[in-house]
Amino acid sequence: MVRLEAVVLPDKRRVALTPPATVRCTFAEAIAHWVREDVTAAVRSLKATLKSIDNFDSYECRGRNRVAGAKLSEHGRANALDIRSLVLGNGTRLDLTDPQVSKESRETLRKSACARFSTVLGPGSDGYHENHVHIA
Repeated sequence: MVRLEAVVLPDKRRVALTPPATVRCTFAEAIAHWVREDVTAAVRSLKATLKSIDNFDSYECRGRNRVAGAKLSEHGRANALDIRSLVLGNGTRLDLTDPQVSKESRETLRKSACARFSTVLGPGSDGYHENHVHIA
């Protein structure tokens, strides 16, 4: 496992994960590629830069949805990251579950996440993912 504090972009800028995420090495690589190639492009289409990612949850040894006795969550395997929002260079917070954020932006990010990760959960998937986006 690694502590993922930031993703370094090709231009050497750092996109912080706040707080840092604890994940498996291969999952950290997948996150880095997604941020470098897809998330920054989506943010650039808004004529903005990406400053940080609000990490809601990463590694935690627990059952799915924090249910005692449930099958081990991907969080328990260090293969999941819950993202609440993106913080832009100008300080604006782009909440990934906020219907006030353009549907096009949210859909672009969702589609790119679905193309890279085996599980993407958010509002509408179940009651546990209404206020963040889970990627695994």
